[in-house]
Parts: sequence; C-alpha cells; structure tokens
Amino acid sequence: MSLFISILATVALLAATATMFYAHRSIRKLLLRLGPGKYPRPGCAHCGRLYGAVHGFPDLMIESWAWKQISPTGDYGGLLCPSCICELLYEAGISARGAFLSGPIESVRPEDLPQVRV
Repeated sequence: MSLFISILATVALLAATATMFYAHRSIRKLLLRLGPGKYPRPGCAHCGRLYGAVHGFPDLMIESWAWKQISPTGDYGGLLCPSCICELLYEAGISARGAFLSGPIESVRPEDLPQVRV
C-alpha cells in the first residue's frame, strides 16, 4: 500500500511541476508584454518576444502563401518574430522569399551581398 501511495505522490508531483512550468511560461509572456503603461505590448505568438523598433524584433515579411501555412491564427493574421518564422518554415519544409521592412537591416538581393561585404 505504501508503494502505491509513493507512486501516486510522485505522479502528483510531476503533474504539478509540469503545470507550474507551463503556467510560468504563460505568466512570463504576459509580463514581458506589459509595457511602461501596464498595457499589453504585442509580441511573437510562438516565443513571446516583444515586437517593436526599440529592443524588439523587426518586420520580416514573407510570401503570403507561406505565411498562411505557418501563421499562428491559421490565416493571414498573427505575429511571429523572424527567428520563429525561420524555425516554423524549416519545420514545415518550406522555402520562401522575404524581406525586412523595418529595423536596422536593409534587405538586398543575394547577388548584391558580395558588393556590400567590403
């Protein structure tokens, strides 16, 4: 009987630990999105990284057919950071064209890169 109680206690502890892990991740995402005015700030639906020009991630636009396949909303909506876009495209086996439309990086054609790297 004590072995059964020990196993039951271990299972309950593991379940509580898993619940706390996922709750902690959700709370972290929420707290990251609370800006100075205590209003939620938009962020990546996959990892929670904040969106924006200052200490956030820039706009990486990809082809709409590819976006629809990885979008967190299942359609043309949602918000993902460039790292998560690349991760989800890779996992889905998709190769798509894209361009940064904000931030400190100016998109150029691949054939122009050797000229940029002087």
